[in-house]
Amino acid sequence: MIPAFLSYSHQDRRLAGAIKIVLDYYGFDTFLAHEDLQPSVEWQQVIVRQLKGCAVFLPLLTESFAKSD
Repeated sequence: MIPAFLSYSHQDRRLAGAIKIVLDYYGFDTFLAHEDLQPSVEWQQVIVRQLKGCAVFLPLLTESFAKSD
């Protein structure tokens, strides 16, 4: 499995979820914050750890992404 981090705007979470399904089918282990974070976990630490550990960083470049922090 190839660790991947998919960065996306919260408004594009459905599209990101569909992309994750395809990537995972082709051998990626794709991190998606809205699916992979537990509510009680320090989310910032998990995101930093996932970013440091990923082999592939994939920004989902949409209008929503460009407007988000």
